[in-house]
Amino acid sequence: MAAEWANHFVIAVFWRPDADTDTIHEGTLPLPAHEHLLPRSVVPADRNFADCKVLVLQPPDTPPMEPHVCSPRRSRVSSVATCLTFLILVPWAVVAAKEPADPKLPSSGPLPGQIIRDPEHPQWLMRAGGQHVFICGPGDPEGFLYHGPRRADGTRDGQQVQMIRKLIEHGGNCIYLQTLRGYDVNGDGRSDGGGDGTADHNPFIDGDYRQGIDAAILDEWETWFTLMDDAGILIYLFIYDDGDGPWPYRPGAVDPGERDYVETIVNRFKHHKNLIWVVGEEHDDTDRVNDIAAIVAEADEFEHLVGNHHNSSIEFKTWRDDTVMNHHAMQFQADTDEVHEAAITARRLAEEAGPAGDGFMVIYSESTGSQGNDVDDTRHYNWNIATAGVVPMRLGMMIYDTPPEAARTVPHLAAVLRADGLLCHGQPRRTGPRRHALRPGKQR
Repeated sequence: MAAEWANHFVIAVFWRPDADTDTIHEGTLPLPAHEHLLPRSVVPADRNFADCKVLVLQPPDTPPMEPHVCSPRRSRVSSVATCLTFLILVPWAVVAAKEPADPKLPSSGPLPGQIIRDPEHPQWLMRAGGQHVFICGPGDPEGFLYHGPRRADGTRDGQQVQMIRKLIEHGGNCIYLQTLRGYDVNGDGRSDGGGDGTADHNPFIDGDYRQGIDAAILDEWETWFTLMDDAGILIYLFIYDDGDGPWPYRPGAVDPGERDYVETIVNRFKHHKNLIWVVGEEHDDTDRVNDIAAIVAEADEFEHLVGNHHNSSIEFKTWRDDTVMNHHAMQFQADTDEVHEAAITARRLAEEAGPAGDGFMVIYSESTGSQGNDVDDTRHYNWNIATAGVVPMRLGMMIYDTPPEAARTVPHLAAVLRADGLLCHGQPRRTGPRRHALRPGKQR
């Protein structure tokens, strides 16, 4: 048995004597796609696994092992009430069987081409090792990941791919989306918290957070995120909508279930280059936001931007000098003629934050006073924010019902700014840090 295991990863689950060990789903899972979902512990090769269920995950380019044994994705492995622990046996021979790491990719620090802050001009975004990038586009749909009815396996029958392709065809290089928007605690089918979503607007097995994350749902998200990433579309990813998760919280003591949720999301998607993390929408609890942000930053060795969002606030209220956050996803209620002044104030506050004046950068992600698909208003809104030297996103630009003419205002805006010499290193240019350098108004 030890020799047979020498070419395989073996996951063993130790069950309580009275646990329900029925397996609903069978099959093999490729190691690269699921390795990150499982906690790790090395155990002796001669360990007795007689009383546990075993899952064999085959490394690439190895002969299939017969027979297949169970996959725990639909068993109750994730439930603390059922499962005592996960253990992974990793024989030394298996290490050699894995595909070697790409020596050109960093083990830590930004990936080549990843969206980062310009170290010389911290309000600007650029690609690591490359050019600056100007983000502009939809600040919606928040429920992108849950668009369409939920199928039996947790995936969605929605228009996500069509929405992404619509941006690729017509314009817009960002999508504002959230991983947790609703959950059911008491089993009555109604949402008990999490935000504006329904009880199934979450990535949990059967919508139940006690059962853990459903790998099939994350696999579907990965398909969409890959399409976005390959097209240079920013994955503007909120961990939470405008409600907290279902786990209890005390300052400095994040619940293990919540930590596992955040780490799983980060580990699954941190390899994308066009990605910014946002802790939550309209989240004002400074301790909780910073605790979650610290978990995100610790799990993400590629150092993507990490930020937070408030309900109509130019001030970044949860930012503090010792935070890991370096991004303000600003929501502020202002009409189209007022957003320029709001953006200038937000940028000034960002430039003054921190001992070096580089505390965080701002994206004007929502203005509840100016939203929707009106082509003329969208053009003016984006122009007025951009000419304040801030990145604009447009609330209510739902993509699926956005006229192509509205989407086309985005590349047109960048072209006009560039032609007028108003883009400096790919970002809107201002002549001074505290005064109006460019007059807002109608974009030609």
